[in-house]
Amino acid sequence: MRPTGSDRPVRWRGPVGVAIVAVAVVVVMLAVALAAALADDAAGPFPGLRTGRRNGDTAGRVLPPVGADVDGFERSGRLRSVGSLSWRTPSGGWLARGGLAQAAPSPGASAVAVVDPGTARVIVSSDVIDPVPGAGLVFRWRSPADHWGFLVNPAADGWILVRTVAGRSQVVGTVPARVTGANIGVRLDARTVRVAIGTQQRLAVSDPTLGDATAVGMTAPSSATRFDDFAVYKG
Repeated sequence: MRPTGSDRPVRWRGPVGVAIVAVAVVVVMLAVALAAALADDAAGPFPGLRTGRRNGDTAGRVLPPVGADVDGFERSGRLRSVGSLSWRTPSGGWLARGGLAQAAPSPGASAVAVVDPGTARVIVSSDVIDPVPGAGLVFRWRSPADHWGFLVNPAADGWILVRTVAGRSQVVGTVPARVTGANIGVRLDARTVRVAIGTQQRLAVSDPTLGDATAVGMTAPSSATRFDDFAVYKG
């Protein structure tokens, strides 16, 4: 029996058929792209950071991306450089001693040290030892009045992502976590900020504010918090 009416198979021919196939392909491609974007913003492994051992470590630790410039603060005295990037201290003082960087804040202001990789697309990470509220990483740094920070939350256990514009600070996101010594990281481009604790991404925010400011660094409100292996990866 020959199929009739709705039982007949449909065969798309000519320009209409080509157009329908093209639309179907585009829909599939958009679905794949959307899935990839959602996966990138979800919690999961943080691209670039890895675990391993080095310099005689007896236990694994978080290591920066391969090819990153790292300051391990082995040279005592003032901070010098991260690879070819020279440190500058917009606020307070800093010293390297015993393989760690330690802040000497000015009264009423956190100490800040930054380097400028000259590009918005970077990964920044550091070990933060004995972190106190307000200590952490700064980035998209233009001035004390205009910058971002990933800092120890002063109000609760965990970390906060803070945007400061024209001297006014706003919490953009929070990451609940037990605050002890930790490796924290930030992956940046001109529009997106992604933050990690250890090798796990914990928060992603799309926000171009100060996206053209390329300085990155560390901040601490007291000398109790110290930093080790501050790393900058461009790309």
